[in-house]
Amino acid sequence: MRYGIIGCGRIYQNHVRAAQLVDGIEVVGLADSDEGTLAKAVDETGLPGFSDYRQLVDAGAEAVALCLPHSAHAEVCIDLAKRGVHILSEKPLATTLDDCDRMIEACEAAKVQLGVVFQHRFNENSVILRRLIDDGDLGDLVLGTAIFQYHKAPADAAYFEWRGSIRQAGGGVLANFGVHTIDLLLWLMGPAKAAHGFIGTLSMGTEIEDTGVAAVQFESGALGTIAATLASAVDFESRLCISGTKATAVLTDSSALEVQRVDGRSATYRFDGLLDDKAYPTKAPYGRGHIDVLRDFAEAVRDGRPPASDGRSARQTQSVITKIYQQANDHGLQTARTT
Repeated sequence: MRYGIIGCGRIYQNHVRAAQLVDGIEVVGLADSDEGTLAKAVDETGLPGFSDYRQLVDAGAEAVALCLPHSAHAEVCIDLAKRGVHILSEKPLATTLDDCDRMIEACEAAKVQLGVVFQHRFNENSVILRRLIDDGDLGDLVLGTAIFQYHKAPADAAYFEWRGSIRQAGGGVLANFGVHTIDLLLWLMGPAKAAHGFIGTLSMGTEIEDTGVAAVQFESGALGTIAATLASAVDFESRLCISGTKATAVLTDSSALEVQRVDGRSATYRFDGLLDDKAYPTKAPYGRGHIDVLRDFAEAVRDGRPPASDGRSARQTQSVITKIYQQANDHGLQTARTT
């Protein structure tokens, strides 16, 4: 698969390194409209650089990664779909549900694949937990708890840039940072029926919310909670606790999984060693999932099937976050897009 990367900000190198580790993928180039950003990326990778993403298509890219500000995803995706290009979008899929729908419809009409980088679904501990749930080891699921606690310095303007803009990012800690933990909660617990929440901007001094909480009702009848913040004094591990009638499981970042069964048996799985791979250096909060996301996406393009993390499942995650924002805005907290 001939692969191009659009947008050379913080995440583009993950796509370059992952592509180098997946057989059958050739990176044909990078694109960024900012001359300085593009020059730096070309110097770092030695790959061809283009100032217009359409030039990637002219260079032979049959699939691309969208690593752009979230508000730019929809228009670029729709244009590329019309050109017959397959799209792997960084999360979130878009800033609004309307844009999500437009992207999905455009890709389906053009018969191209639309994948979304929710890489935590592919982390080793997540895969094991999903298998245990599917096999009935946890029994009937009753409660899922997602916690994301992170520290971002309010003065880190260089990091936030467009990420601090409601228009460009679509939201804050829920839409852009804790979204991976929320997506995992839904991937493990199943579709959500309702969500009610509160958000606040407590320390960051940005348009976006830095803290959010929510209660979720799943279609199965199970319940869940979400708590996320960028305003923690220090970083803590992201955690998911899934409780069923036969066992409870605790998933910690990408590094561990603990299972305690009702009969007293327990199991602990650790994956710290995988984080030390020099071919793909990473940290526990991020994991190595980009590699398997890209591998699955390439196989989906080859086989003509939807990716495991596709546009429709990403829309479900966006829908829950949108419901939380709508509820929060009903309470007078106007710090997120809801249309």
